[in-house]
Amino acid sequence: MDIGGLETVVANSAYVSARGSVDASAPSTMRDKKMRAKLKLPHISQCEHLRTQLDLDFHSLCLRQPIGKRLFQQFLEEQEAFAAAGGLWRSMEEYAVAEEGERPQKAQKTVNQFFDSASKSFCPFLEEKAIMREYAVAEEGERPQKAQKTVNQFFDSASKSFCPFLEEKAIMRVKEDARHGRADLFKEAEGQLLKHLEEQALARYAGSLFFSRFLQFKWLEGQSVTEEWFLDFRVLGKGGFGEVCACQMRATGKMYANKKLNKKRLKKRNGYEARAGLGARTPGFSPRLREGRVSQGGAAPPRSAPRQGAIVEKRILAKVHSRFIVTLAYAFQTKLDLCLVMTLMNGGDLRTGPSTRTSPPATSPSPPFVPDPRTVYAKDIGEVGAFSTVRGVALDEQDRAFYEDFSSGNIPIPWQEEMVETGVFGELNVWGAKGTVPRDLDPSVSADSVSSKSGTCLLL
Repeated sequence: MDIGGLETVVANSAYVSARGSVDASAPSTMRDKKMRAKLKLPHISQCEHLRTQLDLDFHSLCLRQPIGKRLFQQFLEEQEAFAAAGGLWRSMEEYAVAEEGERPQKAQKTVNQFFDSASKSFCPFLEEKAIMREYAVAEEGERPQKAQKTVNQFFDSASKSFCPFLEEKAIMRVKEDARHGRADLFKEAEGQLLKHLEEQALARYAGSLFFSRFLQFKWLEGQSVTEEWFLDFRVLGKGGFGEVCACQMRATGKMYANKKLNKKRLKKRNGYEARAGLGARTPGFSPRLREGRVSQGGAAPPRSAPRQGAIVEKRILAKVHSRFIVTLAYAFQTKLDLCLVMTLMNGGDLRTGPSTRTSPPATSPSPPFVPDPRTVYAKDIGEVGAFSTVRGVALDEQDRAFYEDFSSGNIPIPWQEEMVETGVFGELNVWGAKGTVPRDLDPSVSADSVSSKSGTCLLL
């Protein structure tokens, strides 16, 4: 019986099952209930110190951070003075992601509600030029109809949802272009909208319960992450410094790729520096570039410390947020490895196809012996042992300090996206009856008296 083959089948089956659950938009079925119970919001008294530490930049707080943006929009909907602005913002976002044929109707509805001075939701901060531009995009096909719908709802002064903060120039521009269903129809009006919200709503939001709830999520975001939060599946690939395996965030059920870099192997082989550069076999790059040299003047820069490459790689991955490339979500350490938990994508190295799948020339003679890549021969035993065992490497305090700096835990934007996509945000962001203050947001209630089964958290 082939035990190795059986283990591979079991690993593949578990991996496919986990991927299938997430791809079917049902990650809750794959959650670990014990780990999910650890994701709970603290009492507001534990988060007050964050008020003076957070950057209150409008674009960072209310636009780039997914949870911050959702809570800010909920604040706008609850405030009568900003309800029209919040509705216009949502309509603009729906228009931006609408199908080409649906945009005209959506645009016209938005114009009628927020760009018409007769509407109750009229936005007076929009210029007349922008309003007329929004009005004109809405009659040909479904996209113009969607645009016209937005125009009628938010840009028409007769509408109940008219936004009076819109400037006349912006209102006129929207009305003029609404029938064409252009993708940038509300670009000028959106700029005026966000400027109005930054000037008028941000300060009030910072003193509201919604901002206090945001502080709770930021506290939860800042908690340490260890290997116990992840469940490893099959190995996806191996390299000179470790391996990459599929893993699952046990509390949410989301799948990731976990790149494990062995600490001793990296230190012994200067692996940090090598990982930051280009691979030795990467086609299309000269050896000078692979070695990190600069072509100007032929001079080579001084070689940096081995650790520098790893921290630079980690920081770059943490700053990149795109649907088309991998994004770093977690960074932590185990006893033996540094772990980078990143987006799991189907496919592989682009180099694999052109470099390893080329057919040999027809005239080349067949080799007398072809080694089986799945077999370990006697002559390879020494090499396998030398590669697998790291000898003569001792980690000092400088290394440990670097590992602590490297293990930053949750990466804010990917972590917040995960909370929203998997439904955890909705389960935790539970409010009581209108006009009441949730117990975990009430400063007069002690933190000890707020149980895990309070009305502010729904634990599975």
